[in-house]
Amino acid sequence: MKENSTLLIIGSISLILLIALFVYETKDQEVVYPLTNYTLPLQQSSSTITVNGYHEQEFSPDRAILYITVSTEGKDSQETQSQNSKVTNELIERIKSEGIRDIETTDYRIDLLNKWDSNINKYVKEGVRVSNSIKITFKDFSRISKILDASQISSNYEKTFVNIGSLQFTLSDEKQTEIKTELLAQASKNAKEKADAIAKSLGTKVTKVKTIEDTSKNYF
Repeated sequence: MKENSTLLIIGSISLILLIALFVYETKDQEVVYPLTNYTLPLQQSSSTITVNGYHEQEFSPDRAILYITVSTEGKDSQETQSQNSKVTNELIERIKSEGIRDIETTDYRIDLLNKWDSNINKYVKEGVRVSNSIKITFKDFSRISKILDASQISSNYEKTFVNIGSLQFTLSDEKQTEIKTELLAQASKNAKEKADAIAKSLGTKVTKVKTIEDTSKNYF
């Protein structure tokens, strides 16, 4: 299977402050990190140069997240919940047998099923629908087909359906930290090079970094 690429960007500095941006994109989500404030004083002067540091690089994802929902419909609430639980547990055990342990429930809900009865002009209860959603996280992308195969439940379960949701390719927390550090260093280097070039054209030079302010935030 071809791995999607994720894009990370570090960039921008404004007057007196260097502001670097770290952007992480996948098909389904975007994360933006405003990173650094950075001020450079000029030699023989109290003036400062403010520049924009920028670095962009592509990385391959190292983690996949798959969402699966088990839905069961029935007349009796307790019986329907019991059947849904049985199928969900069976599904989880099949996935665990493939060597995947990072499985968690993300949503569990019970909805009433109503039907309009024109004879009495009101809705009447027909039963309930129980939905159980699980999140599966793994790093070995070759296991995707095995997980999908494990999701095929027995036909003996009437009115129980396994729905495959979104499949996301992302970076693990450890990889994001590693990349963020690397890109910040490259963006800071880029900002310094720009400041040196501007100072040289003015007949002076940058003596040192005056201030650096880290304002990192995550936006999902």
